[in-house]
Amino acid sequence: MDESTAQDSIERVKKLVNFLSKNTDENIEIIVVGGTAMSFYGDYRTTTDIDAEMLNCPEDLYKALLENLKENKIQFNIDEDFDSWGMVPMPSGYRERANLIYKEGNITVKTLEPVDFIISKLRRGTDIDINDAEKIASRNNIPEKAIRERALEIEFIKTEETFRGRGYEI
Repeated sequence: MDESTAQDSIERVKKLVNFLSKNTDENIEIIVVGGTAMSFYGDYRTTTDIDAEMLNCPEDLYKALLENLKENKIQFNIDEDFDSWGMVPMPSGYRERANLIYKEGNITVKTLEPVDFIISKLRRGTDIDINDAEKIASRNNIPEKAIRERALEIEFIKTEETFRGRGYEI
């Protein structure tokens, strides 16, 4: 069993930030998601990887970062469009609502705003994701209505394939 702790998760993100800040003057924004974000929300569930969206990172630095993570045996799922990971898109404006949690020089680390985080977990739908969503909703006193209202902001791609047999017109 992996003995990784929430603090280990946070330290992995700090190593990533440290690498970036030493190697660029670009203003890079990282939005941590998944189990990594749970660590920043104060949960003690463990995770062994870093799931994150990284914005404004030059291609050569991105490749160097991935090599650095591999060399340090840090598992990751990092790219510039976290929204594309799921079948259900994120609600519009999730990047703008993300909360600042850590900054080192020109590198900013954020987590999804709690309601957006809950939606990100529900769109994946595994037992652990549903448990994470319930914990964040309870801890932040988020009513079901707030989640439903935010879900209405999701902009689904409207194609014939998406709506076939459902009685919708496009």
